[in-house]
This record gives sequence, C-alpha cells and structure tokens, in this order.
Amino acid sequence: MEEKEFQEMVATLRQEQVQAEALTQQLTFIQSSVSEHDTAIEALKHIKDLTSGSELIVPIGAGTYVYATLRSVEKVIIELGSGVSAEKNPDGVVESLTKRRDELSETYKKMSEALIKTEENVQKLQNTVQSIVSQAQQGQQGQMPR
Repeated sequence: MEEKEFQEMVATLRQEQVQAEALTQQLTFIQSSVSEHDTAIEALKHIKDLTSGSELIVPIGAGTYVYATLRSVEKVIIELGSGVSAEKNPDGVVESLTKRRDELSETYKKMSEALIKTEENVQKLQNTVQSIVSQAQQGQQGQMPR
C-alpha cells in the first residue's frame, strides 16, 4: 500500500471517529428530551386530577422551586415551535407530547443504528491501520543490521 493511500485511510478513520462522537452527543440530547417529555406527560396526567386553587411546587431551574396556585386545570400552554405557544386542554397536550416523544424515540433508534454502523467502520479501519503499521514495523526490523 502506498503512503498516500495509508494517509487517506487514517484520515477516513479520524472522520468516522468524529462522526461517532457527534452521534453519541446527539443521542444523549435526544434521550434527555425523551425523558423530559415523559416527565411532562406524567405531570399533566396528575394535574388533571387536581382542582383549581390547588397548591403546587413548581421548578424554576437550578434546583429551585416556588409555590404556586393552580388557576385552571382546563388549559395548558404548549410551545409549538419558533417561539410560538398555544393554549390547549391537558389531553390535547398529552397527545401532542406523546407524538413528539414517539418521533424522538424513532429518531433515537435510527441514530443508534447509524452509530453502530459507524463504530463497526471505525473498528475495521483501526484493525486495518494497525495491521499495516505492524507489517511495516516487521519489515523494518528485518532490514536492521545484526
């Protein structure tokens, strides 16, 4: 194998490794989003059992919570995208969140499959590169004066 071909193989290996890392990061983000959807769905299911005037503890971020009084159990605000939000009934929001979660889960599945293929390619390329390096080292050792 020529040196140029070997360098191209090593460059391809590096690209595959970078792609695997990016897929792993995206999968982590998607899994976090799926969990967030599950949490919201469960919360909405329980809110439907409450009455107006019920006291809640609401997270505001960084492990901080405030007490709030539930004004309405008939209306929930959901973000639709691009900074646009809408009021819906809790069942409609649960339906929308469930659909989004299912789409995210499907994306997660497809990306996991892509990651597996990428990792397999990385492994094959690493084995090939290691084999070429080992052969080159053995060839150099055979040429050394004794």
